[in-house]
Amino acid sequence: MPLGTGREGGAPPAQSHRRRSAFAMAARVDVPEPASQPDPRLNFNERELAHTRLRLHAAMPRPTVRVQAAAAGARRTFPAAKALAFREQAHLLTHNDLVLFLRPGDFAAHEWRTIRQQIAAVPPPPASSEGSIPTTAEGNQLRLTYLRPGLVPAIVRTLQQQRTQGTAVPDTSLLADASHSSGPLAALTAPTLHPPTLLRVLTLLQTFSRTPPPNAPPPPPPVKGKDAPPIVVERLKLLSSLLDQTTAADPDQTTKIANLPPIEVLQAQIVGLLSAPGARITGVVSARASELARTLEGFKLGLEEAAAPSSSESPSA
Repeated sequence: MPLGTGREGGAPPAQSHRRRSAFAMAARVDVPEPASQPDPRLNFNERELAHTRLRLHAAMPRPTVRVQAAAAGARRTFPAAKALAFREQAHLLTHNDLVLFLRPGDFAAHEWRTIRQQIAAVPPPPASSEGSIPTTAEGNQLRLTYLRPGLVPAIVRTLQQQRTQGTAVPDTSLLADASHSSGPLAALTAPTLHPPTLLRVLTLLQTFSRTPPPNAPPPPPPVKGKDAPPIVVERLKLLSSLLDQTTAADPDQTTKIANLPPIEVLQAQIVGLLSAPGARITGVVSARASELARTLEGFKLGLEEAAAPSSSESPSA
């Protein structure tokens, strides 16, 4: 028989009414945080009221750490490994004149090894006379890095904040696209932008991209009377590029830049175009001056010839 009951099967009506009143009182009264366990010296109604207060206090909503951090203006912090990867990927974007963003496919381990060996075999661009650009072959070597796509949006936000503060940062208009933050992502970087080297790299990437997987099924046989277009699967797709640490380019623009002559040739052509008008003006002025000099020389010779007979006749007279 339950404690305080007068008959089997539950509490008497008066005690049930007192229990309901206790619940109602607990619901109406706003009390401070109660103890974890009620005092055993309390009577039945007081213990029921204390248990009700405990349940109500446990059900009260509490502010989360995320809301408190947002209210305080605290910045998000990454774990040590993720923070290191964040700094490495941000360094790749801000300290290389050539960055190619690639979407790798299902390459096996030996295929990745072959790709890296072929990329490392590409001759580096010639050393530049500028001190800020490395002059060693190791410093100019191409590098293929597998990125973490989840960190790309955070890097874009950081660069945009630096742009608002007046800092010169790379153009992240194409990097902010959803294609760069979903799926596998790799970056091929080089400290210098050399169009002939870029053309060799794009040709190499296209060769690996069109190579079918080792375990791929053979293509279906052609149907008579129908010219089915070949199915091209890009296993190493070029998404975009970042050139000269400032300009974002799509694949078509990247291909056009790769077909340009070297930077030194372009600089020489620009210097020639700028100096051509001055050279023409100098030629015209020098031609006029030489004509005037020849004219004066002709007058001089004519005067000398005119004066020669008169001087020869004077002694004979």
